[in-house]
Amino acid sequence: MAVVQEAFYIPDDITTKILTGEYRRLGGVIRVATGPNKGNIVKFLDSVEVQEVGPIKSLGVRVMQFAETNPRLIRIGGAVVAVGAVGTFIVGPIYRKWKNREPLVMKKFRAAFRTYLDEIRGGEVKLETINEMKAALYDLKHHKRYEKFRIELSAEDLDGIVGLIYDYTIKFAEDNQIDLSDRDKITTDNSILNLKNYLNIQKRIIEEAA
Repeated sequence: MAVVQEAFYIPDDITTKILTGEYRRLGGVIRVATGPNKGNIVKFLDSVEVQEVGPIKSLGVRVMQFAETNPRLIRIGGAVVAVGAVGTFIVGPIYRKWKNREPLVMKKFRAAFRTYLDEIRGGEVKLETINEMKAALYDLKHHKRYEKFRIELSAEDLDGIVGLIYDYTIKFAEDNQIDLSDRDKITTDNSILNLKNYLNIQKRIIEEAA
C-alpha cells in the first residue's frame, strides 16, 4: 500500500526563512545567510523603542508580559525581543554576538528543519528526513544551552510553524486512514517537545501505511 501524501501549505516568508537559517537578522537588517546571495540585504526593519520588564520564569510568563506591555518590543535579561511586520526576533548586541557564533547543533537543526518543511510543502516527506529531524532535536534537547535555544526558537515563531505541523500531521493520518489516540493529539507549551511528538506520529504513519 502506497503512502498517501499531499502538498501542505507552510509559509515561506521572512519569519520562516530566519527560523530555518536561510536569512538572519543583524540589528535592523535582514540578510541572506546561505547560498550565492549570502550577505545580500532582504529588508530593513523599522527601529523601535526598548521597554524593560522584570525577570521571567517561563516562556508562558514571557508571552503574558509581552502582551501586557509593549506589543512590539520587550527586553529579556540582556537581549531584546522585537515584534514587527515580519515576526518576532531577538535583537541587540547579545543576540548579534550569539547569532554570529551560533553553535553547530543549532545550524544542523535549522538545515534539517528547512529540508523537512520543503518536503511537507511538496507532499513528499521521507522517512529519512524525519529521522534526521529527530536526531537534530535530540542533539538540541541534550545540549547544555537547550533553554537558550528554546527561547530563541520561540522568539522566531517556532510555535506558529509547529502549530501548522500539527494540522499537517492530523491530515496525514486521515489521508492514510490511521487512527490517532487522544494522547497523540495532546499539545504542550513546549514546541520542541510537540514537534518531536508529531515526528514520531508521522514516522508511524509512513511505516504502517507502507
